[in-house]
Amino acid sequence: MLDGGNIATHHMYRFTKGDATPELRIIQASKQKIEISSGAMTHVEGISDSLTSAIGTQMEISAMQTGCSSSVRVHLNCNSALYVNRSRDKLVVGENLDQDIEFGTAGYPFSPIDTQLQSVNDADEEIVDCPVRNTYVETMPEYSPRGGA
Repeated sequence: MLDGGNIATHHMYRFTKGDATPELRIIQASKQKIEISSGAMTHVEGISDSLTSAIGTQMEISAMQTGCSSSVRVHLNCNSALYVNRSRDKLVVGENLDQDIEFGTAGYPFSPIDTQLQSVNDADEEIVDCPVRNTYVETMPEYSPRGGA
């Protein structure tokens, strides 16, 4: 679903210093670019410093096929929020990745700094999410649970 066929990103950011009129930017699918991949999860950049001069905001679309998962990671330098656009998502969280949190379409999970997590798609359709975070450059190294899982 990240081919741009049905996904359009429409948000505004960017105020020019000294100019009272904000500049509206529409980022069409043809201007979006793959930002990162985490395991089987792909993120396509929509609102960012490089595309819109947004300051302190990064918004993207992520997708993951059924039966797949992201890498296990920890968010070190930013808060992240997510909107589940389609399907049911599951996050495995905790120092030992021993807690499952499931949520569906229109769910809004929030992960603060130092959250260890892995996204898992055990639903029978592709997950399409809209992640938002408060920084452009995310420090999110892979994580090894304390129990060695």
